[in-house]
Amino acid sequence: MSTCLEHEPDSQSQEVCAPFSSGAVFSAVAASASVVVLDVPELILLPAIALIAGVVSCRSVRAYDLRGGVLAVYGIVASIFFGVVGLARPVMWYRAEALPGYARIEFDDLNETSHERWLGNDVCLKGYADWRVDLDGAVILTRNGNGNGPADRVLVLIRADESWDWQGGGLAVSGRLERNPEASTDLTAPRFVMRNAVIRASRTRYRIANAIPYC
Repeated sequence: MSTCLEHEPDSQSQEVCAPFSSGAVFSAVAASASVVVLDVPELILLPAIALIAGVVSCRSVRAYDLRGGVLAVYGIVASIFFGVVGLARPVMWYRAEALPGYARIEFDDLNETSHERWLGNDVCLKGYADWRVDLDGAVILTRNGNGNGPADRVLVLIRADESWDWQGGGLAVSGRLERNPEASTDLTAPRFVMRNAVIRASRTRYRIANAIPYC
């Protein structure tokens, strides 16, 4: 039985014996692994690398009559898909955390110099519930889950027709920001209160501090 090394190859045998493009294989593997970007957007460089490898491999396949053109094309298409979807999903999640028309603020915006501009406005604030405080229809929202000072805690009064099921993660609270009247007589009470609030799970890391567990 003859092989491509034993006789002058024709066009068909030359195609069969052509080497495989390692770049095309790498692009296809990296593009397939890019599915993790859907859950971990921080790995967005992975589909970008797969895309570059796919484009370079396509040119190499044509220039040097290599095999692997299909894998290179797959790498390009899959990397673009996972890259675009991987970037779009966190944006959609972030927008879904707050009620429409509510301004995004952070705990740092509630300091002495800038809190006045937010009083009386509908805002969305992200943080962690203080599980040590059990209130009926209310939640203490803290900056990092371990806020003991009045400046790091906000009293959240949940809307009457709303309910929430705390799972221990970050929260995105939308409500009307006001001064807490109890803070004038109780120095340990939260300085601010969010009324008529709606609580949703925080699905992104944007505008939320890292949680610090209680000791």
